Amino acid sequence: MGGFRYPKNHYKHLLNSIYDKDGDRCFRIGISFGNKDGETYLVIGRNPYRVQDGQCNKVTKRIFKYFKLKICPEEKVRELIMVNLFVEHDLNSDMINRKLDKDYKHYIVGNRGVVGQGDITIRNDEVIKNAIRESQKIILAWGEPIKGMETLYNERIESVLKILRECILEAKEEKKVFVVGEMSLRGYPRHPLSWSFRDNLNEY
Repeated sequence: MGGFRYPKNHYKHLLNSIYDKDGDRCFRIGISFGNKDGETYLVIGRNPYRVQDGQCNKVTKRIFKYFKLKICPEEKVRELIMVNLFVEHDLNSDMINRKLDKDYKHYIVGNRGVVGQGDITIRNDEVIKNAIRESQKIILAWGEPIKGMETLYNERIESVLKILRECILEAKEEKKVFVVGEMSLRGYPRHPLSWSFRDNLNEY
């Protein structure tokens, strides 16, 4: 079976995507849906997954399909932005258990002034703040902590929620914050891989 690819009309409009200079860490993906009078949606996830040769990874595929089935039929979408608590691709518990020292924590959080493409300086929290400012509707989707990094995980959630609250207070336009379906049993917004296409957006 062939891999799921970005629809051509979206893939050719990948924009405002931010990576480090070596492409090892992704800070933001922005995808235009072409509706100039639509709203910008932001999904705040856990960590990015690699995309190669236009092939859509399983998380982005799930998000796209949810938008296609649940949001696009009723709402005009101008752009979909995806940012994350952590910036390293394909983060998992094996990597964490091997490498979770002080330097690696800074590496995966991405707030130490990373040099990006075009030699710009990138800090993950600034990228997240700018994405929130650009968006009208925000979906929290980071899921439950990865085993072995619960403390750092919850610290990142608190940091991002603080940024979100500040942006909402300073905004001149209304911003709405959602989760997909119900919160997890442990009180976290559900990760896209656990979204059901029957689930509605619920205000956070």
